[in-house]
Amino acid sequence: MYFFEKQFMNRPDTNTVIQQYAQEADYEYARKFQRAERRQQSLLGRCLIRKLAIRFKPDTNAADWQIMARKNLPPQLSHPKLDTTPYVNVSHSHELVAVNLASVSLIGVDVEFMAKSRDIHQIVEAITAEDNKLSLPADKTKLYAIWCLYESWYKMNPVNHNPPIPMQIIDWINSAKLDYRAIKAELKIDNMTMQATITIEPHLDYVITETIEL
Repeated sequence: MYFFEKQFMNRPDTNTVIQQYAQEADYEYARKFQRAERRQQSLLGRCLIRKLAIRFKPDTNAADWQIMARKNLPPQLSHPKLDTTPYVNVSHSHELVAVNLASVSLIGVDVEFMAKSRDIHQIVEAITAEDNKLSLPADKTKLYAIWCLYESWYKMNPVNHNPPIPMQIIDWINSAKLDYRAIKAELKIDNMTMQATITIEPHLDYVITETIEL
């Protein structure tokens, strides 16, 4: 089973989601952050995790699920009545928060707001192997897609600190047509085969990537 959910913090129904799913532990965790935007992102992310956990196991309640934060790793879910709990991943950027959850497969998710002031070429180039830098596209949206997909892939198995962007990601984005619709591809990187999905949010300047191990 695989579930995905995204929510913009400035939408009217966001407060409803928080009121329905937030627990005291979520408020306590969010209060650790100094910036108000970061606190709201954290709180909404944990609420979306609980929402998807109930979809995964409909006979449970939001309060039954424990969300354990882990340094440099995705959150870990636990439930007192379940021996096996799903994988979960979360990402946020500016006003957008996204979460994916899967029962048996490693997963990753990343969202990025395409800020006009950010030098995305410099960011992507810094994590690209020297031999592959000439293959990077000039198009800003494609550079964001490469960065997002790299982040999603890395979150699936973050064992190597800042590995270079796999050439398979660069090749696919170079050949892809990004036109405000979800596109998918099956990519094999090292010993992992994954399905990658890229969505460009129309008129909102966001890139969303999802990855799941096949």
